Amino acid sequence: MPTEKAHGIQVVKMCEAFSNIGNNVELWVPNRWTKINENPSNFYGIDESFEIKKLKCFDVVHWGKVGYRIEMISFLFSCFIKSFFKSGIFYTREESVAVALSLLGKKVFWESHRGNINMFVKMIVFLKVPIVSISNGLKEFYVNLGVAENRILVAPDGVDLKQFQVVTTKEESRKRLNLPLDKKIVMYIGLFEDWKGYKTILEASTLILDDNIHFAMIGEGGNLEEFKVMYPNVTFVGYRPYKELPINQISADILLVPNSSKERISSHFTSPIKLFAHMTSGVPIVVSDLPSMREVVDESTATFFEPDNAESLAVVIKDVLLNFKLAITKTQKSLEKVKVYTWRNRTIKILEFIK
Repeated sequence: MPTEKAHGIQVVKMCEAFSNIGNNVELWVPNRWTKINENPSNFYGIDESFEIKKLKCFDVVHWGKVGYRIEMISFLFSCFIKSFFKSGIFYTREESVAVALSLLGKKVFWESHRGNINMFVKMIVFLKVPIVSISNGLKEFYVNLGVAENRILVAPDGVDLKQFQVVTTKEESRKRLNLPLDKKIVMYIGLFEDWKGYKTILEASTLILDDNIHFAMIGEGGNLEEFKVMYPNVTFVGYRPYKELPINQISADILLVPNSSKERISSHFTSPIKLFAHMTSGVPIVVSDLPSMREVVDESTATFFEPDNAESLAVVIKDVLLNFKLAITKTQKSLEKVKVYTWRNRTIKILEFIK
């Protein structure tokens, strides 16, 4: 901590929201090295209303799976020891921590994001640890494992609306990113991971031969040098920190959330933080037609394409640009709908579940 991955954003924003509605919050994280030199408050653009405590662990994740397990066990041991001297509510995304603290008799709530089945998840079910899931798809998953429905709360991810109230122009935003000023920009922001569907965008970029349409991808992963040669109609901006997202997304004419249907984490379990961020932008959103996406948006707030189908994506992109007034109408409805999905509202809902 901090980390460039989305889970870091979600964790600190939830801690900030819990704290700002009157709770005393401590965030316990592994004391691991990070290439990011900024402190979390500057990196994420959060206040310092809660305390971050880095617990001792063996920082050997670079060893691979074995290293990760060693790091996790050592962090778990530190949590176990520290919890002896703490009371209150323990809230965690780590299933092993949830099990350990539950066995200590602590009041534990586990937030699930992925739908894994392992020894610790089975123990959570057996110990009847209450679960907060980020989607209805995840809730159904745990109900099928034997968890009572009233022990599961569905709480999708959210957004900090104040952080996304930016005053800038599309032109200024594009200049910051060195993007063409005279083209329609179709943009993806996120990690280049297969289940996030970024390859469908790359394929679609080769099918659109209109010189007035250009693609931009902000993120990291994959072989960027090779991509730059293979996909000349795409500008690969590279990684940009989350606090720049409110400005960066304004540079687009279309924002893409192209999740793949090939993995359940994508099709049924996820609740993408960037989707809520994009809903604040006033920019038309094109998303994969998946159950996980339809839990948040519908035809009145976004435009859908067939997942993993580059031809479908290319057709939808051209259609949105051709009927841009209709697409802008959808953004207005999206702006209204996203007001429900704030981190503050999410924490209030979770606290009611805890009580």
